[in-house]
Amino acid sequence: MISLAQYLSPERVVELSSRDKAGAIRELVEVAVRFGDGFDAAHVADLVFEREAVMTTRIGDSIGLPHARLPMKAPAIIAVGRSAVGINYGDENPVPVRLLVLLLVDEKEGELALTILAALGRRLRDEKLTARLLEASSPSAFVELLDVGLPREEAPPSRPALEMTDLILRHALEAAREAEANAAIVCVDAETNLDAVLDAGWPIPVIVACQDCVPSEREAHPTATMIRLPAPGRNRTDSVRLGLLMCVARRLVGRNDIVVSLSGPPHSGFLDTLLVTRVGQELGALSETWVSDIGGDIQPVVLERLVELASSLAREGREGRPVGTMFVVGDHARVVEQSHQLIINPFRGYAEEDLNVLDPRLEETIKELSAVDGAFIVRGDGVLLSAGTYLRPVNPGDPLPSGFGARHNAAAGISASTGALAIVVSESAGVVTIFHDGRALISLEKPAAG
Repeated sequence: MISLAQYLSPERVVELSSRDKAGAIRELVEVAVRFGDGFDAAHVADLVFEREAVMTTRIGDSIGLPHARLPMKAPAIIAVGRSAVGINYGDENPVPVRLLVLLLVDEKEGELALTILAALGRRLRDEKLTARLLEASSPSAFVELLDVGLPREEAPPSRPALEMTDLILRHALEAAREAEANAAIVCVDAETNLDAVLDAGWPIPVIVACQDCVPSEREAHPTATMIRLPAPGRNRTDSVRLGLLMCVARRLVGRNDIVVSLSGPPHSGFLDTLLVTRVGQELGALSETWVSDIGGDIQPVVLERLVELASSLAREGREGRPVGTMFVVGDHARVVEQSHQLIINPFRGYAEEDLNVLDPRLEETIKELSAVDGAFIVRGDGVLLSAGTYLRPVNPGDPLPSGFGARHNAAAGISASTGALAIVVSESAGVVTIFHDGRALISLEKPAAG
């Protein structure tokens, strides 16, 4: 988990006086260069305005996230401005922007730029956190709150819940020794007592998979590997399989590894399920070459983001209506050879740095285009190559079981014909299915709304 505080000092948190977008950005640029390394403020502002001309950087209603890349000594600088009266952001949204976050990143730090943008995007979409940021009593309090997030307010688990977790942990330790397991994956909620889990005396590496755990918890347990589950689980099986998938993508476990997996009911705060399995058996379509494919071509954070987007579309649809869509990621050259456009490619002509799925600005665009027939083609590093793309795989793959439609068959075929992964959102059932090597690797039930 990236620490935003290393790029944002309290001196760069200010109250804005400008009422318009251009003036507010110039104010923030002056703050950034005042504590920077010899920038020309006018030149930096021009670079930010160039990016603004490509696409609005508004997030939600009241937040702006302008940014630019340029030659810098520091890897990145963040400056923040708050406005009591609001800023006219000059776009179609009439709601004034109250919080302006300026990000400047060294031109050689492309991956860092996307990582920071994604982290800021996730934080600033939390309405409760945003409200607290606007009310922070001091710049120092603002920086700490943005970096750490809100503390959990849930009550601690009840005694029976703690007893169930203790019981499962005791059996898990015994199973790990007897099965000669290679690793343990613990799928937990933010409410789960991580101290009890991690201090149990594991003889093997422990990986904690959690969707909502806050950064301070991750930093408090340096001996465990923390990964983020990119989608809310509806049941224990979905959580475990998704955790395994993310671990394989990060090369934390291999196809033939034996893994002890622990999970519990969603939002319960306790563990009640123990599974001992070989990774390749639990993820049935996992081929011998997939680990090297995913590590060499598809960045794990890109896979996480696509699963997150697919889950969001499955849960919310678009404008109250269910949608079906597909993301094809990795091995893009062969995928492009086996496809053609149903519509004019909406991403053609834009700079690659403006087309990465990790950029929070693109979320609404992706969701809007999800209603168009065809697939999204995504490069392994997250760059969106096309939308509305018709797939014509050279190898249709084996027939799928009944219940799968044309979109799923196309996904199976393209994953059989290339090294790509295909992530499908079912319009009728809201199930997210990930295909690899012509077969369904994992299916996630429709997440609960809200």
